[in-house]
Amino acid sequence: MQKLKALPACLLLLFPIAAEAGELQAGLSWVPLLMSTPALHVNYRPSQSHFQIGYKYEQWTVNLMNNATHVKTTEITHSRQGPVLIYLSDIGADSSLYFGVELLQWKGQERALAPGGTSEIASARDIYFGGGMTGHVGEAAYYNFGFFLSPTAENLTPAMKSTGSSSSGSFDLHLQIGMRF
Repeated sequence: MQKLKALPACLLLLFPIAAEAGELQAGLSWVPLLMSTPALHVNYRPSQSHFQIGYKYEQWTVNLMNNATHVKTTEITHSRQGPVLIYLSDIGADSSLYFGVELLQWKGQERALAPGGTSEIASARDIYFGGGMTGHVGEAAYYNFGFFLSPTAENLTPAMKSTGSSSSGSFDLHLQIGMRF
């Protein structure tokens, strides 16, 4: 929650840079089947540059249930955040294909909901590679559709990390809409 409070301050600090030259974007990405809350994105591209830098923050919660009693037994809260760097192939057009890289920090907190239950935390940092298409809608809006993969990312929960079991590979889906300044 502290990071969400810092987002308006970051936007205010970056606004003078974007007002002089370049483009500042602030958007949301929401995939209802994958996460319960939208991901936040802030991007900046200097004027006439093929490169765009940004930052992403997302959080979602998974509830595990007892199949016999249909009672929630465990709540796992995941968050993923980090810098994004993309290379735009055509900066003069209203839309452009891009290739990019992300360095995302994942954190998971697993909490047993039964009386006397425990709480465990795990984290990992992974690099993602991918691409997509981004473009403008009018003068004040933008969109971004992309797909990033990390073959080395560990898909795990805090309990899995403490027992040593995991699976490899992860993805990051970009379905953004937002405002540009």
